[in-house]
Amino acid sequence: MYIDDTAYYIKDLAVFRQLSENTQKAYRRDLEKLGRFADSRGIRSSALMDRTFLEEFLRSMSDDGASESSMRRMISTLNGFFGSLKEQGMIPENYAEDLTVPEKKEPPASAGDAYILTVDEMTAVLNVPLGRGFSDLRNRVILGLLCISGVKSSELVGIRVRDVDFLLNTVRVTAQDGSFRHVPVGNRIGADIRRYINSDRKRFSSRSDFLFVNHDGQPLSRQGLWKIVRTLGEHAGIEGALTPARIRASLAVHLKNSGNDEERIRHLLGLGRHTSRR
Repeated sequence: MYIDDTAYYIKDLAVFRQLSENTQKAYRRDLEKLGRFADSRGIRSSALMDRTFLEEFLRSMSDDGASESSMRRMISTLNGFFGSLKEQGMIPENYAEDLTVPEKKEPPASAGDAYILTVDEMTAVLNVPLGRGFSDLRNRVILGLLCISGVKSSELVGIRVRDVDFLLNTVRVTAQDGSFRHVPVGNRIGADIRRYINSDRKRFSSRSDFLFVNHDGQPLSRQGLWKIVRTLGEHAGIEGALTPARIRASLAVHLKNSGNDEERIRHLLGLGRHTSRR
């Protein structure tokens, strides 16, 4: 959770970096401001705050009249915080690296909601036109799993063929800490997975049983996944960069707005404490 990550980071500043109390307070104020912005978007996890989200946050600060010096201090805080998360292996990259102060402009009244995809945009992503080739089938399954289950990029590329249960139409998703959960995918995604696996069986040789592979039969990397999702987002007509984290955050918000129980949402997204272990 974001609040736990920030508490750990502030403690790290105090104990290991021995920053002054006033400096610690300044960092805490900045991170609390980011936390309030995240709360307004229904986001509770640091891992969901990718670069697109942080750029949206900085634009909101600019729109609220923040000075350039305040913006630069915030960028410094974000760079330190997300750099620390990357060092701990909690995120694949420092989302705040090379952030810049946004140019002043007059945005539309609804600009603050741009990060979260609308229901129509989620539908457009799920139904982006694709062919019937191997990569097209793979990409269709990737979008389906992201939009239906909200899996993290690290979880998605780690799924193996044996994790798919065609009888129950579920996929076992394993988190970085070794815990796992079974997420329902429905008949449509289940059928897409079956067609994808059967499209070119030689790609699933004994040297790799990962579900998602590239054209060389090697496991798909997170960088490869991000590139695929970004490109498909452009094909779906989505404004701004489409990322797995953005889809995940949007799904969480829409599930909550639809009246789903918070515990169910947390379980689906792997945020609960009741997941099983190997």
